[in-house]
Order: sequence, then structure tokens, then C-alpha cells
Amino acid sequence: MFGQTENPADQFSKFWSDAMTRMSGSGTPNPFQSANQDAVKQMRQAFFDSWAKSCEEFMASETFLKAMKKSMDDGLVFKQQMNEFMTKALHGANMPSRQDTDSILQALRSMESRVLESVEDVSRRVTAVEKRVATVESAKGSSSGKQKVSSPEKGNV
Repeated sequence: MFGQTENPADQFSKFWSDAMTRMSGSGTPNPFQSANQDAVKQMRQAFFDSWAKSCEEFMASETFLKAMKKSMDDGLVFKQQMNEFMTKALHGANMPSRQDTDSILQALRSMESRVLESVEDVSRRVTAVEKRVATVESAKGSSSGKQKVSSPEKGNV
């Protein structure tokens, strides 16, 4: 019937699952148990070494590198297309897009930095004025203090 056929990947995984179950000792002896364990380890190591070498050669090949570059370029193009699509869709719904919020945040940060610079400038000016006032008051205080000590009115008191 339609829809009851098994997926080829399911059939493949079922075959290997059954084979591994049989070899693990569930009823039939493992053919590798009778063999020398060192020989099995050497065969496994040789297999992994050759597999690693083949993978390294393939990944260093010009064909693989070109395919990876094309895949990355296509991914970037797709991302740009999706960003444009989403921006148009959001604008069509009268909603702000990421670009809109980014530009607002950039404007706010610019205004914030200008306000902070102005506050720092005002703070420097106030500090300078306070220093001048303190200098003038100390000059008046020292000159008026000398006059008070040497004034005849002070001496009479």
C-alpha cells in the first residue's frame, strides 16, 4: 500500500543493527574472539590511519576547498536575501526592521556621546571658575586679614 514502504535509510540502519547484534554475542560467537586481539587492534589502527589520511587529503584538495568557498558564498548571499525579504515584509506591515532599530540606536549613542562631552566641558568650566573664586577669596582673605590685624580698630578692642 501507499505510505507503508520503508525508508531506505531505515532498512540500511536495521541491517547494520541486526548484524552488530548478532556479532555482539547474542547467540552466535563473535568471529574476532577466536582471532588474536593484537591483530584485530592492528587492523583497526591501520583502518583508522588510512581513513584519516584519506580525509586529510580530500579536505586539502582544490576541489574540496572550492566547494567550501562556493558553499560559504552561497550562504552569505542567502543571508542577504533573507535580510532584504524580512526588511520588506516588516516595512510592509508598518513594523520596524533590524536596520531601523540599529540606526535609531546609532543616533541615540551619538547624542549620548555629544551630551556627555558637553557635560564634561561644563564640569571643566565650573571647576575652573571655582578655582578662580577660591583664588580671589584667598587673596582677599589674606589681604583683609592683614588689614584687620594692623587696623587701629582691632587694636582698641
